[in-house]
Amino acid sequence: MNLPNVFGFAEGQPESIVRDIEEMVRSYVEKVNKISLSLFSMYLRSTAPMIHAPAWGLCLALNMQAQLYTILEMCRAFDRIFKEHLDGG
Repeated sequence: MNLPNVFGFAEGQPESIVRDIEEMVRSYVEKVNKISLSLFSMYLRSTAPMIHAPAWGLCLALNMQAQLYTILEMCRAFDRIFKEHLDGG
């Protein structure tokens, strides 16, 4: 469908434009995921949940840490699946 003045078709673009855009998106996503996972992992290893242990109780603080670890594992699984999707798998 060609809608005048709404969609334009780029002329003179290199044949590799689709591959170039895919590589650019892949590179950006990998950088964002690495930064997010490293920050989250750093927080998880920190004593942040233990800071709240006296106020909330040790069991709740340990449960929070376990939940954060589970979320981190889910993020890693999503990252792996997303990369497989980008690779066409």
